[in-house]
Amino acid sequence: MTVIAAPSVNMVRSTLAASFTRGTDTTIVLADGTLFPSPTPLGHVVYIHETDKADTKFCLVIYTSKATNTLTMGGGATDYALAKNVSVGDEAYEFPIGAYVDLICAVDEIAHLFARDAAAIHDDTAAEISAITEKTTPVAADLLLIEDSAASNAKKRVQVGNLPGRSDVEALAFFLGG
Repeated sequence: MTVIAAPSVNMVRSTLAASFTRGTDTTIVLADGTLFPSPTPLGHVVYIHETDKADTKFCLVIYTSKATNTLTMGGGATDYALAKNVSVGDEAYEFPIGAYVDLICAVDEIAHLFARDAAAIHDDTAAEISAITEKTTPVAADLLLIEDSAASNAKKRVQVGNLPGRSDVEALAFFLGG
């Protein structure tokens, strides 16, 4: 995962020095691009919006190269395939000179978050555990996932053979409350 160096200010922000049309333009011309980092091989994500109001038009795009005040999108349409609140038929929305451009993060940071989360077991999603392949004959070396109540419910593992009981079957029955 790429770590973006800390900027000298709280936010990396500039404004557009030329209008930017989402869906057709591939360069973002900034009034001052000095704080924007050169992108990683996958690029960086920027947030373009007209005002700081919540109801403003906005879009997220990826830039994959940078000259002093120009951010260039290298992936064409895929660099536009991010969040937006422009309406259908208005995808080629033109952001005017002076619209804000904020650095969000490196693209691989987003990919890392989604990849990590996709494989997780969540506390608010039904049927994730029941979808996992069942092992019908557990053995002593098999592992179970638990939340250790004696350690602030930290996630830990326990081997079936270490559960109280005289045999694997009895240990499993004890663990399952049988």
